[in-house]
Amino acid sequence: MGHSYLCCLTYKVAQPYRSVEMRLTPFYLMGVLLSAGALQACPSSGVYRSAKPLQQGQSEFGLGLNITRVAREGVNNAEDAEMANVLVETAKTLPKVVPEVTYHRGVTEDVDLGGRVDVTGGLVEVDVKYRFLDGDSANFALQPAIGYQTTLLVDGFRVTLPILATFDLSKRFGVNTYGMVQFADQLPTEEKRDGAAKIQGFTLGGGVGVILSADRFFVSPNIEVVRTLSRATTEKAKYTLMIANINFGFLFGHKEP
Repeated sequence: MGHSYLCCLTYKVAQPYRSVEMRLTPFYLMGVLLSAGALQACPSSGVYRSAKPLQQGQSEFGLGLNITRVAREGVNNAEDAEMANVLVETAKTLPKVVPEVTYHRGVTEDVDLGGRVDVTGGLVEVDVKYRFLDGDSANFALQPAIGYQTTLLVDGFRVTLPILATFDLSKRFGVNTYGMVQFADQLPTEEKRDGAAKIQGFTLGGGVGVILSADRFFVSPNIEVVRTLSRATTEKAKYTLMIANINFGFLFGHKEP
């Protein structure tokens, strides 16, 4: 769409007997992107960057961007009797226009601490990584995290437990994989109490990607798939997310000889 994408988007929503055209201003777009965080099931590989912890005393500053494809499965709430209570599937694509920011610091040989701030998703999260297996070319770790998310629709806590594996194929190139389970307990905001969906339940996900590293820098693109399992929500919908991430990291401090 060229530069016009920054100014205004036009799309059509098909309905049974008519087409409705809507114009999205930048302010409306920002609202859509921020409220998308209410889905909560959107983990970012800005945290799941590698199973290898930082060296003791070393710091890492990171930036992460992604594009998320959200597929919703739920009952149609249309007023039309013929359309109501029909299981429908819808999908949309949501880009992250503001990068999330991460920071981690090595505490011991096998532990680092850190967290992230995701403005688009309204999320602040802290995590600790513990490497429980250190092999010649394979590392395995746990990285539990707890976060608080507040959006235009919901706010509340979420707890995530991922298990990570990194396989070094060379000094500068490796493969990252992970699986995770997450629980969220998020209620509608004060402004959205009436009719808004609460988010309480479990999510499963996993991802695979690569990491290219230099002495003080790395880049790590990956693909994730996330699926909601159980939800106590007003709309009783389930979501499947496919997320394409790219993360950049900058290292400071101690460096091995």
